[in-house]
Amino acid sequence: MDFNQSGLRSSVCSLIGVSLAVAAGAWVVVVTSNGASGALVAIAGGSLVIVALATVFAIHRSLSRKLERRVLSLRVSDERFRGILDNANAAIYMKDADSRYLLVNREFERIRGLGARDLIGRREDEIGLSVTARQIRASDLAVIDSATAMSFEQEMITQDGLRTFLSLKFPVATADGVVTAIAGISTDLTGQKTVLSQHESRDTHAVERSRGDDQPPG
Repeated sequence: MDFNQSGLRSSVCSLIGVSLAVAAGAWVVVVTSNGASGALVAIAGGSLVIVALATVFAIHRSLSRKLERRVLSLRVSDERFRGILDNANAAIYMKDADSRYLLVNREFERIRGLGARDLIGRREDEIGLSVTARQIRASDLAVIDSATAMSFEQEMITQDGLRTFLSLKFPVATADGVVTAIAGISTDLTGQKTVLSQHESRDTHAVERSRGDDQPPG
């Protein structure tokens, strides 16, 4: 195929615009990204060599640097998020709509005596007591059905024995309002409830003693 010099330049410009032209022998090589596919196109013939590799490599370097900065930014954000989760003194978790765990923090692992690898992707009925699992699933469904945040008080057998937790659960929805997951924060109330029970017991004894003192002798 023969190309004259002006026709070649016109064809080349229509393909890749102005890139880099070098006088050479009987071969012409045109390299372009060819639209969205990114494929390289080569045309042979004529008397000039059009080298588009410089442009391609420059674009590649620019995109690579942007990608590296984005990955670094995401890694830093993820590390900060994980740092917040793992230093919280409450159990924090996320589940999908079928109540399979998607994320747990370090306190959740400690309370349950299981690592994340033993929890992620599993439902409560696969890792806990069936009675507890049914109660937890019922509260999950209540949040999903109502699409609103709700709180629940629940007793659970843990590594530390029987404990009472106050759990705040809230829906995670798409832009269309479809609930695809739920997240929760569970705080151990056992200590507070024990103190409150002791105060109530002392108050009850005090009232009983005062009633006894009011009784006439004999």
